[in-house]
Amino acid sequence: MTKQFDLIDALEIIEFIVSVRNYEETIDQTTMQNTVQDAVELIQEHLKEQDKKINKILEILGEEK
Repeated sequence: MTKQFDLIDALEIIEFIVSVRNYEETIDQTTMQNTVQDAVELIQEHLKEQDKKINKILEILGEEK
């Protein structure tokens, strides 16, 4: 009977380790998604600023005609 408890204990430990690894992977995926989203937002902001500058240049060029 002691061997059965040892086997069950071993299985519980393995299950715990697998659960912890899965949790870490989930955290890593969430962190990566947040990082990518932040980068996309920064790029969008930069492109908006560039659009404003291009529009100003086009306005100035249009006035010179």
